[in-house]
Amino acid sequence: MAGKTHPLEFIFHPRSIAVVGASADPEGWGTRLFLQPLLDIGFPGEIYPINPRAGSILGLKAYPSVRDVPGPVDYAMVSIPPGAVLPAVEDCAAKGVKVATIYAAGFSESGEDEGRDLEARILDTARRAGMRLLGPNCIGIHCPGSDFSFSSLASQNIGPVAYLSQSGRYCHEFMALGGLRGFGFSKAVSIGNACDLDATDFMDYLTGDRDTRIITAYIEGITDGRRFHRVLTRAARAKPVIIVKGGNTDPGKRAASSHTRSLAGSQALWEALFRQSGALRARDLEEMADLAMTFHYLAPLRGREIGIIGPGGGVSVLAADACHGAGLRVSPLPQGVQNRLREFIPPMGTGVCNPVDFSPQLALSIPAFTGSIEALAACESLDVLLVHTLLDMDTRVEREKRRMVEAILETAKRAGKPLVMVMGSLGRPENWQMIHDLRKQCLDEGFPIFTSTNRAAWCLGQLLNYGERFPK
Repeated sequence: MAGKTHPLEFIFHPRSIAVVGASADPEGWGTRLFLQPLLDIGFPGEIYPINPRAGSILGLKAYPSVRDVPGPVDYAMVSIPPGAVLPAVEDCAAKGVKVATIYAAGFSESGEDEGRDLEARILDTARRAGMRLLGPNCIGIHCPGSDFSFSSLASQNIGPVAYLSQSGRYCHEFMALGGLRGFGFSKAVSIGNACDLDATDFMDYLTGDRDTRIITAYIEGITDGRRFHRVLTRAARAKPVIIVKGGNTDPGKRAASSHTRSLAGSQALWEALFRQSGALRARDLEEMADLAMTFHYLAPLRGREIGIIGPGGGVSVLAADACHGAGLRVSPLPQGVQNRLREFIPPMGTGVCNPVDFSPQLALSIPAFTGSIEALAACESLDVLLVHTLLDMDTRVEREKRRMVEAILETAKRAGKPLVMVMGSLGRPENWQMIHDLRKQCLDEGFPIFTSTNRAAWCLGQLLNYGERFPK
């Protein structure tokens, strides 16, 4: 598609939207889920509430059907009971609507012949009119660049991450996780049953989307495995693709079938697909969000050597194990670097070989942290640094803890070497706001922040492996 407009580009930039099923009741599904968010976000185009019994809704003139709208309609959000969907789609087709999102469930995912037949008739109606469908059983599109979204609660921060999901709830959840990790979204798409447009179609679009640098997805199953393999392989070569695959066990497959009527496929086939395509597999949304954050903040690593810094012997031991297991190398530091570390780290209860391990008495020592970062950053053999701390283990005042983090960040910015932070917490409620603020500060300064050394190590290993397989 180089130099051309992708056939799905128009979906993300509608000039007018009809909300079928909007009602005067502000708690009605069509109004609360679709009409109100468009107003809250400030969608710049025309908005047409569709309700046969309402004269106006939220200050907008309502129309009995899409056919009655005087102007053109690019996009329809259909939020009505399943039995009323086919006539509404017929109205959309007659009006020349380009794409419709069907929110209702009760179609092929029900497993009933009636639901399958109804879905097939809706799809046939749309195809004969040249109209594209999202769903059924989905919430649609989020595109902050167009002030267009399925939710006013979704972050409107524009960023480099795109997200595809067969779960509507997981759209909301993953976007919230992204916001907590400092990255925004270019697009998010809920595809539901995917009777027409599916994950493969949008993966193909996002491969060439200039606003998207990282593709993420929650997928339960696909229909055309060969085509998905081709598209995914091309996408992974162009940019990181991270997927959470649902339906990996027999109970999970049954749940996927009842959720979106997806054929989850065998575990072995999916493992081969990930291996052959180069796409990255995450086990859950939290892991996928951490990995997307890593790719967002860090460039590909130049090598595997990592330096580990922080207080607590056991944490350093497990951090070294995790880094080694992720394919990183935790090599002894050169003697000159160890000698420099000994200038400000006392010998009792500490280690300077790598990991650089402080005693608990140095948990809030600015000289220990900043000096260690400077010493390891100057070590030419190291490719990346991991700094870990547990801020709420110490009872000293919050002001000291904030000063310590600020000093670490200032030193890290001067270091000129990739660095990730692990900021653990004992979970004390009185410290939640402080920990949240300090994690956000790390992200604002451009440093990925993790809650465990194990997760940080895994993400760095994935970053390294992707960069080695697809060098840019």
